[in-house]
Amino acid sequence: MSKFQLTTIKMSIEETFAKSEKLMRFFSSPRITLHVNKALLSYHSDYFKKLFETDSGNEFPIEVTDLDVFATALSLIQNNPMKIEYWKLDKTVEIIDKFQLPAAKRHLELYF
Repeated sequence: MSKFQLTTIKMSIEETFAKSEKLMRFFSSPRITLHVNKALLSYHSDYFKKLFETDSGNEFPIEVTDLDVFATALSLIQNNPMKIEYWKLDKTVEIIDKFQLPAAKRHLELYF
């Protein structure tokens, strides 16, 4: 992957998960912080619904091996989904299954 592609992906993550008054801080790493809508994630994922019901915090660190794939999977339930890299499709499906995002999986099935 070229330097240009990595920069494009990072900018896309920053734009998709930018901080706003309606969003909470969800995941933080030295490289990036994702801001998400708690209600939207709860609606689309039993995993996140249970997580948010059992923990009333404002930050939820999630352990994933590839932040770009995780962000891409989450973006598939939003109105501004990120581009899916074909060579990361298997990892994206694993993340979607792990975090119980059936709407995101349907989105993938339409294109692949």
